[in-house]
Amino acid sequence: MKWKRRETAEWRRQLSRLLVLALFFFAGILLGQVFSSRVPDTTGDELARYLKDFLKVGEEDPSPRAALSAAVLYFRYPLAAFLLGFASIGVLALPLVTGAFGGFLSFSVCCFTASFGPDGVLLALAVFGLRCVVTLPCYFLLAVPALSAAVLYFRYPLAAFLLGFASIGVLALPLVTGAFGGFLSFSVCCFTASFGPDGVLLALAVFGLRCVVTLPCYFLLAVPALERSTALACLSLGGGRRAGPALYGREWWGRLAVVAGVLLAGVCADLMLTPWFLRQLLERMLIG
Repeated sequence: MKWKRRETAEWRRQLSRLLVLALFFFAGILLGQVFSSRVPDTTGDELARYLKDFLKVGEEDPSPRAALSAAVLYFRYPLAAFLLGFASIGVLALPLVTGAFGGFLSFSVCCFTASFGPDGVLLALAVFGLRCVVTLPCYFLLAVPALSAAVLYFRYPLAAFLLGFASIGVLALPLVTGAFGGFLSFSVCCFTASFGPDGVLLALAVFGLRCVVTLPCYFLLAVPALERSTALACLSLGGGRRAGPALYGREWWGRLAVVAGVLLAGVCADLMLTPWFLRQLLERMLIG
């Protein structure tokens, strides 16, 4: 029953991330429609030339250049989703890439429709239909877990960094830090309660590397963020004379760059090493 509850919770988290990406995709579709209404009248001639060139390619033997172009068209968005799963910036970049995917697709279809009328829909379906049937499921199949990996590493350090710009960070940063420790402790205790002494090793396999990376990164950002939010709170409450101004200089941004690099290395190591380590532990437990 516990495993079923965990699977249900994981499925809900994946579904929520899928919905977030889907919202950005449909927002991109709407923006594509808006921008397509502003294209010049010469777009129809350009599309006609594009279709003629497209037909010429189909009549001739496939050239290396045509094969490379087709590969780029099919691989660009799924490959971007896969690579962003190794970077903490994927938390921000993946929704934007998803929006761009929907936006450019919508813009292209609307240009066909505006230039050729109802027949433009069929032409767009002939040009983009098969590609979208293949690339859209592949993209979301890679983007959802990629966003999950980036969120796990980036959520607490990013929260600490952003709270450094607000006076509410004086209250929020201790609460976020307590939540960090509380959820981690709760997860480890659930493993221990379910699997006994082996649960400690399983928890170490699942959370160990992530904690080694994210805990120092979090406190590296949270400590100066608390200092600056305290200064902002003093200024807001009229105590600016007793506290220095909140400065966000080169050291502040340099610390963020270092943390982002460390988190990137941690995500890469986690994706490559954690499944292997967990598999070895499970095999040892089952054999034992």
